[in-house]
Amino acid sequence: METFRTLIGPDTGEATALQLCARAVILFVFGVVCIRIPGRRTFSQITPLDIVVALIVGSNISRAMTGKAPFFGGLAATLVVIVLHRLLAMATLHWSP
Repeated sequence: METFRTLIGPDTGEATALQLCARAVILFVFGVVCIRIPGRRTFSQITPLDIVVALIVGSNISRAMTGKAPFFGGLAATLVVIVLHRLLAMATLHWSP
C-alpha cells in the first residue's frame, strides 16, 4: 500500500506532476469502468437524473485527481453513486407501468 501511496502522492494537494499523471491514468480507467456499469442508457436516453449523476461523478473524479479529496474515498463515493444509479435504473425498468 505504501508503494501505491508513493505512486499517487499525498491527498493534501501537493502531488508532483508525475503523481498527478499517475492519478489521471488510474482515474481515467476508473471512469471508463464507471461509464460501462450503467450501460448505454445513460448516453442514448439521457434524463435529468443521468445529468446529475454525470456531474457528481465528474466532480468526485476531479477532486480525487487534484488531491482536494482523499483518493480512495473519492473512488468509493463515485462507485456508490454509480451503483445506486444502476439499481434505480433497473428498478424503474422492472416496475414501470
